[in-house]
Amino acid sequence: MWKAIAVKHEVLLWTCVVLLATHPGCKCDSDQSRAQQKLAHFGTIMHISFPPSTRLLNHRTERGGMDPVIYLKAEIPRDDVEFFLNNSPFAGKTLKTKQQNPIPAVGGFARTRWWKVNSVENWESGRADLPQGEVLSVLLDLDKPDKVVIYLEWF
Repeated sequence: MWKAIAVKHEVLLWTCVVLLATHPGCKCDSDQSRAQQKLAHFGTIMHISFPPSTRLLNHRTERGGMDPVIYLKAEIPRDDVEFFLNNSPFAGKTLKTKQQNPIPAVGGFARTRWWKVNSVENWESGRADLPQGEVLSVLLDLDKPDKVVIYLEWF
């Protein structure tokens, strides 16, 4: 009888291990960890400290031209915009609005569906010179009441 109970416990244990390993939460946690690592990596390149609440939406690196270009799209709560700006090359800079500048600073990349700067109605944008001749452009999509979508272009 004890042997039968031990076998049932072992089966139950392995079932739990398999369920935990394949549970969607595990993949999500892993994906979220990779996204945070990518944000940290891109933040280093772009001289930005992203707020912990940042959600990476997409990114792309192009190396075909004279210089590599990184396109990054992320989302933050509206309350974290000040943190984002203060911990970026845009700290202390006045960003332009649609009324001041009819052409967004970030707009040259239109080959994917996720890069939607042309559909943004309310935005602020800017450009910053970085060390070693690098340039960073930003467009803050202010269309949503509680979230801000950030478009960054580094080259």
